[in-house]
Amino acid sequence: EFTARWRLRYEEMDGEPEPPEERDVVFCSRNLLEDLIYGKEEFQDGLMQWRIDGSNEVPPPLLRAGEPVDVRCPEEVGKWLPGTVLRLNADGSYAVALSSGSQEKVRWPA
Repeated sequence: EFTARWRLRYEEMDGEPEPPEERDVVFCSRNLLEDLIYGKEEFQDGLMQWRIDGSNEVPPPLLRAGEPVDVRCPEEVGKWLPGTVLRLNADGSYAVALSSGSQEKVRWPA
């Protein structure tokens, strides 16, 4: 399997600048990458947000597993169903358990 080694620089965390480091990553979808080595231990399935250094783009915040959400009903226009985020998928969508008992693949923001 081919992977790229990229030099990543992190935003400041807890007010302290993080040093750049090289990591093996795969770019999954817009503003989302998977850290192949360290990610499984540190992040939700190894997925992290990214942006090009110097970019003004602000990616939407990620939803966490267990977070309550309202999902548009695919069968009825204008109807919303309560649900809970199960996980973030590598394509940027979310697996959501609906209160009806079914699961949906949902894009957010919609």
